[in-house]
Amino acid sequence: MLNVGDAVEAMVLGLDPQARRISLGLKQLGSNPWQELAERYPVGSRIVGKVRNLTEFGAFVAASPILRLVGRGDRHPVLVLPGFMADDRSTIPLRWTLRNQGYWVHGWRLGTNLPTETLLDSLRDRLAEISQPHGNPVSIVGWRLG
Repeated sequence: MLNVGDAVEAMVLGLDPQARRISLGLKQLGSNPWQELAERYPVGSRIVGKVRNLTEFGAFVAASPILRLVGRGDRHPVLVLPGFMADDRSTIPLRWTLRNQGYWVHGWRLGTNLPTETLLDSLRDRLAEISQPHGNPVSIVGWRLG
């Protein structure tokens, strides 16, 4: 938490000369917790956790201490995309985890993820719908089931 008068080092994220504003970020100077997780627990690693909930598409497993390594969110918006031939139901565990970490999480709400001629236009519209009320860029996170 910051207090008035604190000295900080920050990264310049954007400039708006008309509004006379500079956007700064503190987290961008730190390490990426997701990269640290990927290095510490590569695909194929085995972890031990407790099953917290069962659903038709899988199980929620409390994978502590892994989640303790993930940084707390800053309430910026995150759009979670389902894998090919999947829909928002498949992303519930990831959205739940990100929401509990402090991110403003959104499902994609475009039905089953199938390539269509209108998919990119629909995705652009969804991103605009999410970013407009927040006034911030949207992070996109993918999810696949295989």
